[in-house]
Amino acid sequence: MLWNLSNTLHTLAAVIWVGGMFFAYVALRPAMTGLPKEEALALWRRTLQTFLRWVLVMVVVLWATGIYQMFFVLAGFGAAGIHVDTMFTTALVMTILFFWLNHGPFRKFKLAADSRDFDTAGQVIQTVRKIVATNLALGIITTAIASWGAAG
Repeated sequence: MLWNLSNTLHTLAAVIWVGGMFFAYVALRPAMTGLPKEEALALWRRTLQTFLRWVLVMVVVLWATGIYQMFFVLAGFGAAGIHVDTMFTTALVMTILFFWLNHGPFRKFKLAADSRDFDTAGQVIQTVRKIVATNLALGIITTAIASWGAAG
């Protein structure tokens, strides 16, 4: 029962985080083409503010459920497959990138957008996009490896 709950929460948290990045990068970003710079940056400001709050919750859920599964279900790294090792490694990188994004570039972006310094905000959002693109790629790769490994 606890394994099922943990696995379900882990999967849902990953889907929300990776799915949100996919939506932002593949759907929202292109849909904003043609918007005036000020409107586009204001929309990014509001969207990312909400999304990053959710991601923080998902990161906590992912780590809590992942650690539970690793040490209480699988009995540690020695008993886990390479797909679990890969998931742990990419999760660590993704988490570091998330906290860097949230406390570095996004903070700078918010300050610039809030003070209507749209040139700086426009420059910083490029860094935000690169971090999101990197985490999106890692999230997709991790999902594929985890799914493949779990089936094998």
